[in-house]
Amino acid sequence: DRSLRGSAPEELLLIEGASAAELSLTLYGTFQGLSFSAVFSPYNGLSPFYLKDPIGAEIRYQIGVQTVTGMVWYPQFIGNIRTITPDRGAPSVEITALDRVEKLRKPIQLPPWAMSEEHLSYGELDSQLIRSHWIIDHCLRWCDTSVSGVRPAYREETHLPPDWVEGPQFYLTGNGSYLPTVGWLDNLNADSFPGGVGTMYSPTAPRHIDTPDDTPRPLALAGLGMPIGQATGDRTKQGIIRYWCADRDGINPPSTHYAGFYLNTNGPNAKAFTTIAQHNVLEVIVGDGVQFTIAIDRGRVRAEVVNHMTDTRLQVTPWVTIPNDNRPNVRIFAEWDNSPQTGSRIYVSADENTNGGLINYGPPIANDIDDDLKGRITIGQALSLSDMCMASRNFFGAGVDPNQALRRATYPAILDQGLNRFSHIPSHQFAEAWDTITAVAAAEMGSVFWDEEGLFRFWNYQTILSKQATFVRTLTLDDVEDLKITNSLDSVRNIYTLQARRKRAVLARVFEASDPDEFYVPGSTTKLFRIWSEDVLSPMPFRIPRYTTVADEDWALWTDAVDLGYVVQYFDNGAWHEDVTRADGVDINIYFNALGYLTVSIWNGWDVPTRLATNGGQAAFRFNGTKVRDFDVVPILTRDQTSIDAYGARNLELSGDWYQDSSSADQMLAVMLARTTKPIPATDSITIAGDPRLRLADCIQIRDPDGFGEMMALQIYGIRREFDRDSGLTDTLTVEMLKPPGSGLWDSKQYGRWDTTFTWS
Repeated sequence: DRSLRGSAPEELLLIEGASAAELSLTLYGTFQGLSFSAVFSPYNGLSPFYLKDPIGAEIRYQIGVQTVTGMVWYPQFIGNIRTITPDRGAPSVEITALDRVEKLRKPIQLPPWAMSEEHLSYGELDSQLIRSHWIIDHCLRWCDTSVSGVRPAYREETHLPPDWVEGPQFYLTGNGSYLPTVGWLDNLNADSFPGGVGTMYSPTAPRHIDTPDDTPRPLALAGLGMPIGQATGDRTKQGIIRYWCADRDGINPPSTHYAGFYLNTNGPNAKAFTTIAQHNVLEVIVGDGVQFTIAIDRGRVRAEVVNHMTDTRLQVTPWVTIPNDNRPNVRIFAEWDNSPQTGSRIYVSADENTNGGLINYGPPIANDIDDDLKGRITIGQALSLSDMCMASRNFFGAGVDPNQALRRATYPAILDQGLNRFSHIPSHQFAEAWDTITAVAAAEMGSVFWDEEGLFRFWNYQTILSKQATFVRTLTLDDVEDLKITNSLDSVRNIYTLQARRKRAVLARVFEASDPDEFYVPGSTTKLFRIWSEDVLSPMPFRIPRYTTVADEDWALWTDAVDLGYVVQYFDNGAWHEDVTRADGVDINIYFNALGYLTVSIWNGWDVPTRLATNGGQAAFRFNGTKVRDFDVVPILTRDQTSIDAYGARNLELSGDWYQDSSSADQMLAVMLARTTKPIPATDSITIAGDPRLRLADCIQIRDPDGFGEMMALQIYGIRREFDRDSGLTDTLTVEMLKPPGSGLWDSKQYGRWDTTFTWS
C-alpha cells in the first residue's frame, strides 16, 4: 500500500506529499516441518528464528511475470518488519512491514543561520540562499543515506558519547548550501561570496554507486577560479568560507588529525585543477598557532603544517599527482599523526596516488601558545569541491584511516534540485529527520518517498508535472471498475497568499549575564557552562577582555557600551570584591559544543572562588558575535485574474517555518498557482487488473468515446496492490484526474475542433 499524502487541502487533489509504503502478508502452510505460526513463535525452540529477533529485519517483495523470454521480476517493496502475529488456530502468521522510512526516525539538528545583511548589501543574494533540497540531504546524511555515496562518520561508530569533545569535527556536503552538516559557521563577516546568480554551486558532485547511470549529479561548491580571498568590508573578494569544529575542546595539536574532500573533475571546468596555481583548499587550525593544510597547485596536492600566526611552513609533504584521466571525481585525503611517541607523520593521497604512507617529516610540532582561532576551518573555493570533512582523535600510532571522518552510506538517494530557497534556518532544536523532510517537501508541493527498489527520492513539482506528458498505459472502460467523476468548484484556488518569515544575521551583542552568581567558579578550577540559544549564529572567538568598575590604569572601565568583556570578583575574607592587583588568572573562551550548546569555558587559576560581577552586585559578562534577528512576517500574494473573473476569488493561504522571504517565492507560487486556476474533475479510487509495472506519479489514460470522453488522463498518487489465490493480482489506484485536453488535437473526433465548423480528420 503506497500513497502520497501532502499538505494541500484534500479538495485540490494535487499529486504531492510524502509516502511511507506498507506491506502486509499472511503466510499459511509449513516450513521445515513446522507451521508458520510455529516458525515465528519466539517460544518454539525448533524454529530457525529461535533466540533471534526478526522484528526490524529487512524484507523484500517482488512480483515475477512469466514471459516468452523467461521470468521478469518487478521490485515492489523494500522495508523492515514492524509486527509479527502468529495465529495458532489458523495456523498462519501475519507480517507487516514499513518501507525504509523507519531509517529516518533519528533526531536531527540544523545549524543556526540566516543570510548576512552585510553580504546582502554587497549584492550577494543567490550565493547565500539555501536550496531546499539541502535540508533533505542534511537529514539523510545523518541517517546513513546519501546522494553522493558518502556521509560523515558518526560519533557512536567511533565508540564516543554524543557530547564527547573529540571525533568527527566537520562535514560539508556543498549540495546546494554552504552550511555544515557537522560543525558550525564562523561569523559571516569572515566569509566572501560570489555575486550574480548560479555562481555558487555546480552539478558536479559524485553520485551514489547504486543509483542509475543517468542520475543527474548533485550540486557541489562551484570552482570560482583564482584569485580567492577575504578581507572584512571588501566586497570584491570571493571564495573563502570559514567554520568552527563541532567542539573546539576536542582539537589538540598532539593528536591524529584527518581531513579530506572530493575534487570534482567533471563539467565545463573539468580540467581547471591542472592549471590553477597554488592555493589552500582546506585549512584546520589545531591550536598552539599550528595549522594543518591541504594545498593544490597545477594538478598536484600536498599537506602542510604551518604556523598560522607567522605564516611559516614548518613541514610539507612532497607533491602528489592528481589523476588526470577523465575520471569525474578524485578523493583527496590527508592524515597527520603528531605526538612525542611517533614524531610528525603525514599521509596524503589523491585516489590511488600517495606520498608512500604515513611518513615521518620531523619532530612533533608543539608550542605553548594561546590560540584564539583553535578549531577554525577555512575552505578555499577555487575548484569544485564536495564532501569536505575533518576529524581529530586523541591517540597516536594508528594507521591510515579515512573512516574516522567520512564513511560510505548504506542507502542511496536521488534528489531533485529544490524549487524553494531559504533565507534562514527556522529552528536549532532537534527534530525527527522524516518530519523535517516532509515539511520541507510540502512547502513547495514536492514529493518524498522510498521507491520500490529502496532508493530515497525527492521530486520537485516540476518533475511531477513532467510525468504527465507520458502515458504508461491506455485502458478502456472494460478494464476499470468504479469509475465516477465529480466536477467541483472546490478544486479551484486562484489566489495564493504566503506569510513569509524573515530573519537576518547581524553583528551584535548576543549575550548578557543576568545574575551575579551565574558564572561562579571554585578556586583552581576550569568550569564549563552551557547556554542554549536559538538566535546566535556564532560568538566572537577571541579571548574575552577584562574590565573593572574601580578606577585603574591597567583595566578599562566597565560601561553599558561594552559588548565583549567581563568584570571578575574574588571571594576573600567572607566577601566578594574586585581586585585590580590580580593581573591574570581568569580566562574565558566561548564556542559551540557538539550538541549545539554555546559553551562558556572559564579557567580560574586563583585559589579562591570567582564570579563575574561588579562591586555594585550587578552581573558583568557580555559577548558579541553574529545574531540571527527575527523580523516581521512578509506577506506575498500571487493571483490569476482570469480565473478570479470566471470563478470568483478563492484563496489558498500558506504559512509555516519553510515559507520564507526569498527571490524564489514568487516564482514557486506562480508554478503552483497554474495548477489550480480551473476546476479539475475528480474520481474515487479505481480498480484494475494488477500491473506490477505501475508506480507513483505514472500517468494512464482511459478511453470511453461513447461515454465520459475519448480520452481521460489520470495521474497515480496511491497504489494498493493485492494478491490472493482466488482473484489474482488487483490494483486499487488513487488518482488525480488531469485537465481535459482542450481542442485542436490532430486526428481526434472529439478534440479536433478548432471552432464549431472545423474538425481535423
